[in-house]
Amino acid sequence: LALFDHLDDALDGWLIHSENYQALNTIKEKFKGKIKCIHIDPPYNTNTSGFLYANTYKHSSWLSMMENRIRQSYSLLVDDGSFLCHIDENEYERLQLLCNTLDVPNAGTIVWDKRNPMNAGSGIATQHEYVIWRTKQQTPIYLRNDSVIEILGKANYLIEKHDNDIAAAQKKFSDWIRKNDNLTGGEKAYNSIDESGRVFQSVSLRAPEPRTDSKFHIPLVHPITNKPCPTPPNGFSRTPETLQSMIDKGEIIFGKDETIQPRQKVFLKETTKRQISSLIQDAKKGKVDIDRLNLNFPYCHPVSLYDTLIGAVTLDKKGIVLDYFAGSGTTGHSVLNLNKFDNGSRKLILIELGDHYETTVIPRIKKISFSNTWKNGKAQKADGIGGFFKYYQLEQYEEALQKVRYEDKPPLASHDL
Repeated sequence: LALFDHLDDALDGWLIHSENYQALNTIKEKFKGKIKCIHIDPPYNTNTSGFLYANTYKHSSWLSMMENRIRQSYSLLVDDGSFLCHIDENEYERLQLLCNTLDVPNAGTIVWDKRNPMNAGSGIATQHEYVIWRTKQQTPIYLRNDSVIEILGKANYLIEKHDNDIAAAQKKFSDWIRKNDNLTGGEKAYNSIDESGRVFQSVSLRAPEPRTDSKFHIPLVHPITNKPCPTPPNGFSRTPETLQSMIDKGEIIFGKDETIQPRQKVFLKETTKRQISSLIQDAKKGKVDIDRLNLNFPYCHPVSLYDTLIGAVTLDKKGIVLDYFAGSGTTGHSVLNLNKFDNGSRKLILIELGDHYETTVIPRIKKISFSNTWKNGKAQKADGIGGFFKYYQLEQYEEALQKVRYEDKPPLASHDL
């Protein structure tokens, strides 16, 4: 350790065993204005959440607990940092009202569609949770483009493998796209390769509202039959001059004959950006992620969901990610995942009070640092990126009080004073 001139600069993160309010107070001076992403999954204040109420005013007790911690943590964010908080329908509205009183603007709410409705109980089966997103960032929030690079790489690989036979490459490519569960519905739409080897999807040329100018209703002529093709019901969204320019660039798709309405090619590029939407579908089970490591925890979110969320905040592949309701350590798992995938340098701070800090959080971080591929608690290969962490425990107020002892001793003699 003495070889490091600046030890904290070399660290990949800090793992803190402590009550989170005390921990936030302890680290606030060191990390004030330095946290890129706060990502928490607090107790949802339900009968099964495990939150111990101070009195019978359940909502107010929970809100007080959250307000103290959120307010404390907001001061740690960098100017364009983000605060993300998972919650369900039980406290969503109250938590939003609480966040409205604090000085971080609302970026919106993500609905996480778990694709698994909870059928028990009366009324409607709940199939979703929420992620409240607060940030001072003034620009759109974009998803990582790792999937874009993967899609383009696969297309290039198949074209080379089939000696530039686009038809043969196209069949394999569309099969791969269809079967790839890691791609979103929007990404799977890019399932075609054109004659120049460019990956694209087709979209309508229809104008969003009815066009009154007749020039937007001039039909395009089919390049083979030389007959006019159908025009969209509202007319074209572009002028005839723009459409002709698109035809010259190979950006218009014509059908086999003039009976099919032309469509536009939208090409996938490495620079393609997609703004994160208010709906994320992810049916994966977080329990599977932790069972592979042979660790025990009753419930946890899927790492893939956290990769999407944290990855969108840290597009520059760096920054400190803080989770002060660390639970089983899924946030830490995700940060290590992302760094391995894109060679990033993100750092993490995990704060957890429970005994599972020792039995789950630390073992999980150690195992994922060693390997990303586990089965039944055994590493299948040593493909982790390693990790250099400082972990420590803060003595709790309750522990200090428990250790206080009163000893009834005789008064000191005058010569002992």
